[in-house]
Amino acid sequence: NIDTTLGIEAVRWWILHYQEELPEDFPPVELFMKILTIIRTESVFEFGETLWKQVVGTAMGTPCACSYATLSYGWHEDTELIPRFSHMTMDGFIRRFIDNMLGVWHDPAMPLDVDS
Repeated sequence: NIDTTLGIEAVRWWILHYQEELPEDFPPVELFMKILTIIRTESVFEFGETLWKQVVGTAMGTPCACSYATLSYGWHEDTELIPRFSHMTMDGFIRRFIDNMLGVWHDPAMPLDVDS
């Protein structure tokens, strides 16, 4: 599950680093972040005839959930995983879909026996 604070900061990071690529009618960054924070922290859903407030993690039923997950995981990938493990990938083979990652890893300290 995506920590709410980490996810919101990840989205802010992407927006600030790629601001020149946003559409001209994109809302002001602070307004967008305030709306995202409300969506992520005040999510209420209906189950049967009862209402529930999500207090931990990410409500995946909201319209922004997929983009939020992609940006959050992309930030984690770019700032943590790739710097730490890219030297161990086989020809840089890392693929991602939403918040799932596939990488082919090889520890350079261990010889790769291609004949067996």
